[in-house]
Amino acid sequence: MTRCLSGRSRAWIGPAPARRPPSNRVPSPPWKSYFWPGTSVLRNKLGITEQTALSVMERAHTLRQAQRIATGRLPTERTFDDSHLQAIHSALFSAMYDSAGQFRTVDIRRGVNEFARVNDIPALLGQMHRRVPETDWSVDDPDVFASNIADTFVIVNFAHPFRDGNGRTTRIFLNHVAELRPFGSISRR
Repeated sequence: MTRCLSGRSRAWIGPAPARRPPSNRVPSPPWKSYFWPGTSVLRNKLGITEQTALSVMERAHTLRQAQRIATGRLPTERTFDDSHLQAIHSALFSAMYDSAGQFRTVDIRRGVNEFARVNDIPALLGQMHRRVPETDWSVDDPDVFASNIADTFVIVNFAHPFRDGNGRTTRIFLNHVAELRPFGSISRR
């Protein structure tokens, strides 16, 4: 069981991550294909092979694109499914990466956080797609909203469908979900 923000107990919402011993193995060839040879810098359309320079360019570009999405200058259909997430990710990253909008093809982890296995991503996103329309977002209670949006976040975050950019994509997606409630979108402080 897990606790959501409202304090209510909830059953785990996805397949439990398999426990695997830490590995010191060299990344597999499919994993290596994401990076410029001999580096840990993601292959990109700009040909940037230095991480700091790539990070600066990526942040500036994705911020502009996120603003365009938020203001409606870059329309995104609110289908609340995998294609919705892919459209957001593609809008944010297509100028930078060939893989923009495409789900990852390898299992990933960040530190001790292990995300869904590649084969589990479709089921988790299907669960998310069913959850959003089944939830009564019109309830004018911030605690209920917090619980519901947190539960939706947990599904998307555990799925972690993209190689990179999941946080930015999820933030925009959750703002789209928040538009369904009576008191507006989520602001970032």
